[in-house]
Formats: sequence, C-alpha cells, structure tokens
Amino acid sequence: MQIFKMDCDKEVVMYSYTLAREINSQLFKETCDKIEKSFPFVEKKKLLIDVDGSLLQDYFINGKKIRVQNDCDVYSVYVDSEIDLKDIFVSLV
Repeated sequence: MQIFKMDCDKEVVMYSYTLAREINSQLFKETCDKIEKSFPFVEKKKLLIDVDGSLLQDYFINGKKIRVQNDCDVYSVYVDSEIDLKDIFVSLV
C-alpha cells in the first residue's frame, strides 16, 4: 500500500506493510534482522520500548526512514517505509 503525504513542500511516498495482525516479538525481530541483512549500510537507531510494551525500531538509508513496529495498541506488526520493501518481506509472511 502506498500513502502520500506532504512534507516541507514536497511529496513523499510512504509504503506500509502489515506483517501480522497480532503482537509477535519473534516476527518483529526477524523483520529487523531481514532489513539489516538486506541493507548492510543501514543506520540503526536505538530500540524504543513504549509504556504499553510496543517495540519501535527506526532505520535510515540515505536519509530515508524505515520504522518497524510491534504495536500493542493496534495488535499488529507492521513497517512504514519511504523505501519499497515488498521484495524482502516475501519470505516473512
């Protein structure tokens, strides 16, 4: 799915991938590992743990953001990205 948003007077394409409609720490870890292996020079930020237990991992590749979430609020594992990642998720779902 593609979502368009305006950012500083320019259009940015965002891709959103729902990998599971449940909380799944193992799938979250596998997804992060897959991104790190697929993009060896990715800049990995500190893992954030929300007060509700949600996990958020941000990555940057050439200034473009990828966010992986194991979201306890919406009970999903999903990825929002400025990069098309559909090819790397084929083996995860």
